[in-house]
Amino acid sequence: MNNVLMNNKVYGVAGVVATNSNMNADFNGNPRRLPSGELYASDKSFKYAIRFYLRSIGEKVFNMRSDYFKTEAKKNGSSVLVPRTLKENYENTFNIPDLSKVKDTKEVATNLLSCEDIKQFGATFAESNNNIGIKGAVQIYQGINIYDDATEEYQTILSPYKNPNENSEGSSATTLGNNVFIDEAHFVFPFSLNPLEYQKWINEGVTEGYTEKDFELLKDGINRGVTTLTSCSKAGCENEYSVFIKVKEDENLYLPNLSKYVTFTKVADGKDIITLGFDKILNSVKSKIESVEVYYNQHTIDIMFDFENTKYIDIISYTEIEK
Repeated sequence: MNNVLMNNKVYGVAGVVATNSNMNADFNGNPRRLPSGELYASDKSFKYAIRFYLRSIGEKVFNMRSDYFKTEAKKNGSSVLVPRTLKENYENTFNIPDLSKVKDTKEVATNLLSCEDIKQFGATFAESNNNIGIKGAVQIYQGINIYDDATEEYQTILSPYKNPNENSEGSSATTLGNNVFIDEAHFVFPFSLNPLEYQKWINEGVTEGYTEKDFELLKDGINRGVTTLTSCSKAGCENEYSVFIKVKEDENLYLPNLSKYVTFTKVADGKDIITLGFDKILNSVKSKIESVEVYYNQHTIDIMFDFENTKYIDIISYTEIEK
């Protein structure tokens, strides 16, 4: 991959389809809703998918849960599985015996920015007198469902085990649980990338900066991260499409949240249609735009978009689509 420094800002949207699944449940297991009632999935759920993908291809990822077996003296020396603290995770990731003995904050910042997820999304690190705040070059926002007929479905699940409380009603029967999922939803996540966020860290010799390699890894994570997740609730969630609008270097262009211009049309006997209604905005500033790439699943959807010289790519095979 290309390690050339990247200075272009990028704007875009990423679409995720959820079929008989739950992209991002709340703490009660229900799909998340805004006060208006709209279904949404948090930016954290999408970033988790990207982190999961990056780790699966061998990239160093810092901000993910890491468990280990800990010997508990108060439990007669038996082992229990516990998550690592922030300090323990740093020590484990970078093979440091004791972070509290590391007095060089620059060393800590350099290590953190060597992790691909922190290079993308930044991090807040406040541990052992090392207080570091790294604003990420990549900002991802909440994904709003744009399919009006999305419906919640409730499924009762039978457990193979009985209730351990002998005094409870029905203690001789196996327990029941509930699984909540959405029959079909289409979430749109807007995102932006500003590589210049790391200029101060470049000046301090902490990092070489955001590179073309980092951008290619980001695109792969956005295009494949959700599909890579294969848990029970995420099995029906897939990356459906994405748009990457690369601004020319040194151009002072700021685009609005593009997700509100995206619409979904259900087609009964054919491919569904995604309309990228921000093409008029892009055409008004086309002299400032270097390139536009649209990835999508050509087997399930069609893209309606009118911007000259757009490159269309199959999101599964990464082969170019002629339109």
